[in-house]
Amino acid sequence: MADNASDPRALADWEDAFRYPVPTVRILEKKLRGGLEEGRERLRGVVGSSYRDLLDTARTIVDVDGQLFQVEALLAEMSRKSDSRFVEKIGGNYARFKSGMGRQGK
Repeated sequence: MADNASDPRALADWEDAFRYPVPTVRILEKKLRGGLEEGRERLRGVVGSSYRDLLDTARTIVDVDGQLFQVEALLAEMSRKSDSRFVEKIGGNYARFKSGMGRQGK
């Protein structure tokens, strides 16, 4: 009877454990507590590893957000500088500069 009860997984439900003598129930309890602690340690390892991965991902997201902010600022500056009136103004200034250089060379 003790051999059959030595494995807690062989029990159909919790009531089956109490059909055995008290020393056998104590052995079952020790095995169940040991299995519980082992499972708890495995879970801590998995959660700890996942948490570190999550922190690395969050750090990457923050870095990408900073880079995106810089790119958006650069694109906004480029857009401002490529305004058609601004480009026409640069072209007019360049034409005046060239014509002024031509007069000075004569």
